[in-house]
Parts: sequence; structure tokens; C-alpha cells
Amino acid sequence: MYFYFIGTISRCIKQSKNELFVKHHLKNYNGRFPFWVLVEILSFSNISKCFKNINTADKKEFLKSYYNYGVKFFENWIENISIVRNIIAHHGRLYNKNINPSLKLLEEDNFNRTRKIFDLIFILKKVIFDKYLWSDFLEKINFLINTYKNDIDFELIGFPKNYMEILEK
Repeated sequence: MYFYFIGTISRCIKQSKNELFVKHHLKNYNGRFPFWVLVEILSFSNISKCFKNINTADKKEFLKSYYNYGVKFFENWIENISIVRNIIAHHGRLYNKNINPSLKLLEEDNFNRTRKIFDLIFILKKVIFDKYLWSDFLEKINFLINTYKNDIDFELIGFPKNYMEILEK
């Protein structure tokens, strides 16, 4: 798996060779890229796979420092975010689509799991640090819901009647 990931990084660098920051690191650092630089050229799927392959002790330390969630939960969430991101990027349908694999929810996540897009939006709330970013996201979701409320069967996207209350908590 290690060599596969190194090959993925090499392909991403080659594909991005005209980016100024890539040229800079190739010229000045002999092609050595710190991870925070690689994140700019790796896909979300690559980052998800990378996280999955970090040793468990390091994952636990990271999660303790930033999120305080268990490794199995976070890995599941990142994998699902990556899958949904790919569906969206390839113009796939989320309406009436079950999210697979099933999202792992914490015991305190007290709402009816639907396996629809609402569940993933609820998980996004847990991983987005920035309250302003989350608030802006909620405004956009609310705008879309209100714009299309007569055309949407809320059950088919998993949104409960009190979705804003759940997402604002």
C-alpha cells in the first residue's frame, strides 16, 4: 500500500508540474513536499486513503487533539465524505440515494438514521471547525430547501421536519 500511495503522489506531482508551488518545491527542495503542500494536489479520496493507512497511535493522537472522536468513526466519515464528493463531482444523483457504507453515528447522535444525504450533512457538522463556515453552509442549505420545498420529498433525502434544529445544535 505504501508504494501505491507513493506512486499516487508522484502522478499528482507530475499532473501539477506547472503549478508555481510545485515548481518551487521541485527546484528548491529536490522534489520533497511537506504534507501540507501535498494536500493541495491530492484528491480527497487520496487523503482519505492516506489517513486510513496512518498507524493507529498517530490517528488517535490526531483525533484527540482536534476532534475527540474514535478512529473507526472518523475513518468511516472521511470515506463517506469522499464517496459523496465523488458522486457530486461526476454529476451523480443524491436524491433518494442511500449512502454506503452506512455512516457510523455516535450514541449521542439522537435522530433517526436514514442512510440518506441528511446523515452525511449531520456528520459534516462534526468535522467542520469554523462556526462561520458552518453557518454559511446552513444558510445555503436552508435557501435550497426553501427554494425547492414544493418539489422535494423530504423523506427521500432524509431531512426530518426539525432539520435546522438538529443542524444548529
